[in-house]
Amino acid sequence: MNHDKPSLGDKIQSTLGPFASKVNGNIYITSVRDAMLAYMPFTFIASIFLIIAFFPIQQVTDFITMVLRTEDASVWQEKLLYVNNATLAIGGLLVVISLAKSLAEKLETNVLQCVLTAFVSFLLLTPLDAMEAGTFLDITRVSAQSMFLAIIVGIFSTVLYKKIEGKGIKIKMPAAVPPAVSGPFESVIPSFLVITTIWVIRLIIEALFNSDAMTLINGTLGIPLTMLGGSLAGMVVVKIFE
Repeated sequence: MNHDKPSLGDKIQSTLGPFASKVNGNIYITSVRDAMLAYMPFTFIASIFLIIAFFPIQQVTDFITMVLRTEDASVWQEKLLYVNNATLAIGGLLVVISLAKSLAEKLETNVLQCVLTAFVSFLLLTPLDAMEAGTFLDITRVSAQSMFLAIIVGIFSTVLYKKIEGKGIKIKMPAAVPPAVSGPFESVIPSFLVITTIWVIRLIIEALFNSDAMTLINGTLGIPLTMLGGSLAGMVVVKIFE
């Protein structure tokens, strides 16, 4: 009697299957997945406006310019890019907010406060640029380029907040005080300690590396992950997280 031998794909599946199940049950990995999925619709929306703004057929661009009666295409293209500036250009911010929310829900802690603390922590690690008119935030520093930083900050700040909260380090209000009033006061110390920790980390990065967190993380993680992307190992990783 002939028995069919398992294929290579079946062998890989049987070997990696249990590991993949454990990975997909990890709250940190699933929170990252949830954050990326929450961010995805905005990339589609921005892409639609970008395609219209820079349509590959010049005749279509000329037709729109004629219909709108503008001097040239750049006039209406600039208006369409408003959407891009509010979506793709702040990809890092959207991810850190989504990730902190998802992870805070899984850790059963104060969701709103974790989101705001992660948001502030992310901006705290983002340096401002100085000009004669004052300081300003370069929007490219909170775009998709800051995705790795957003993921790390979202996880770190939320987990640290949960640990501090779990130790009971908070301002305790009398039982008669309504939760809507006592909640913000109880979150002061956890948020303060998280933000202070992030502030110290920024000072250390500036002192030791003369750099900022995004540049340091992208140089450390970005290059290896980029090399992994087109390899067999990268394909295996993608299959695991499906």
